Amino acid sequence: MKGAFIAWVLLAAFSSVGVASVPGSNFLQYLEEKKHFLLSASRHFEDQMWVDYNGLLYFRPNTSEALGVVKSIREARERYMALTNVTERDEIRLKVLQDSGISPRYLKHLTTPNDLTNAVPVLHEKQLKLLRGYTWLRSFAGGDALIQTEAPDRETLYIYQFDKAAVDVPEGEMLSVSEGLTTYQTAAGSRETVMAYRCADLTGEDRETLRKIRDACAKHASQLESAIEALKKPATAPKPPANLRIVK
Repeated sequence: MKGAFIAWVLLAAFSSVGVASVPGSNFLQYLEEKKHFLLSASRHFEDQMWVDYNGLLYFRPNTSEALGVVKSIREARERYMALTNVTERDEIRLKVLQDSGISPRYLKHLTTPNDLTNAVPVLHEKQLKLLRGYTWLRSFAGGDALIQTEAPDRETLYIYQFDKAAVDVPEGEMLSVSEGLTTYQTAAGSRETVMAYRCADLTGEDRETLRKIRDACAKHASQLESAIEALKKPATAPKPPANLRIVK
C-alpha cells in the first residue's frame, strides 16, 4: 500500500491528467504506457522528424530511419491497454509542451489541445527535395537567391529564404520544399520562369526548441519511472521500536 500511495503522490505532483479515471488494478500498466508515450514522444521530436516551413516547425520525417521510428512507435501505441483515450494523450502532449519553456510563437503553432487525433502540424501536400552540390548565382531582396544544381541536371532554381540555408546548413546541401513555378527579373531586365523551392532546413532556434521539448519529455518520463519503481516495491510491515518491551 505504501508503494502505491507514493506512486499516486509522485504522479499527481507533475500531472493532473487522467489519474482519477484509472482503476487501481490497471494503474501500473497505465503508468508504464504513459512513460512509453512520453519517451516515444521524445523520439517524435528528434530533428530528423521536422522541417522549417516559413519559420514554423512541421512534422515531416525525411529519412528512412525516421520513417522506421514512426512506424515502430505507432505499432507499440496500438498495443496499449490502459492509455487508450486519444484526448488524454493529447492533453499529456500539451502539458509537456507547456512545461518545456519554448517560445510562445512555437507553442501556439505546436499545441493542439482539442484535436482528437493527437495531431501535430504536418506538411502533407509539399514535396521535399534534398539539393546537393549547387552553385550560387544571384541574390534577391528578402533573402531569396538563384542557384544552379550540378551535373547531370544542371537546373537553374529559385530558392526562397536561401539566406537561412547559407547560415545554418553545410555548403552545397539544402533540404527544400517545392513551391511550383515562379518568375523573376534578370539583370538585363527580361523575365525568366523557373522552378522555385523554399529552404526547409531547421534553424538553430528550431533545433533548440526541439531539444527543450525532448528534455521535458525525458523529465516527465523520469518522474513516472520513480512512481513505477515505488509501486513495484513489495509491501513491508513496519518495524517495532527498538526499545519496545513486550509484557506477558
